[in-house]
Amino acid sequence: MKKKSKLPHRIVVRRTTEQATVVMDTMPDFVLDRMCKTLLGSVDRFFQNPAVQEDYRRWLQEREAEAQ
Repeated sequence: MKKKSKLPHRIVVRRTTEQATVVMDTMPDFVLDRMCKTLLGSVDRFFQNPAVQEDYRRWLQEREAEAQ
């Protein structure tokens, strides 16, 4: 017998090729935790790229110059 899921059926409300609308309030904590861990790992790997680090450094300098 198939076990019935306790997850809401409408976590992802709208999805296109460019974006997805997700209702975070309907997600259980364990799903949010897993999503955050995945995202943080991806961002960490992205910023290990020297070209990305240089782009970020340049962007940060521009923002600091604008703030002065």
